Amino acid sequence: MLFRSDEKKILTVKAAVLLGRMASGEIAGYDIRMAAGALDAASGRTDLPPEGALGVVAALAQLPGGVAQARLATIASNPAAPMPLRMAAADGLTRHARKNAKLITTEQVNRVRAARDQAEPQLKVALSGALAHLGSPLDSKASADYRSEEHTSELQSRFGISYAVFCLKK
Repeated sequence: MLFRSDEKKILTVKAAVLLGRMASGEIAGYDIRMAAGALDAASGRTDLPPEGALGVVAALAQLPGGVAQARLATIASNPAAPMPLRMAAADGLTRHARKNAKLITTEQVNRVRAARDQAEPQLKVALSGALAHLGSPLDSKASADYRSEEHTSELQSRFGISYAVFCLKK
């Protein structure tokens, strides 16, 4: 069955949105790894509407491997990409690096660092978080800017547990 180009674009966007929902767990029970090649190809497209591009980024953040991490870094570092997409890619890169370690080259990390240095404050914080998990040295201001909610929550949880143990020992 052959599709017209406008039909292909509509189906591509729908697929990207669905893969993003599957990756985030909103639609449970699917393994998106089989779609890695299609997601890689879609990550380089500039004609996707925001919901499709955000779906691709959400799915890439859940895929294992260096290709997904490299694509997230490329999107997050791209000054021509829309800010919401760059923010989503930076957050996805942070989660990906935290889960899978650093899988991209030093050159790619340097591009993320350069993008961070040129970014608006909100994106600068998100890129600093990604760099922290990529093992890249941060300057003192970027280190001070980066405060992840998960880190704060984890610390609060640990303090609560420590306090409970302390009270039990008394």
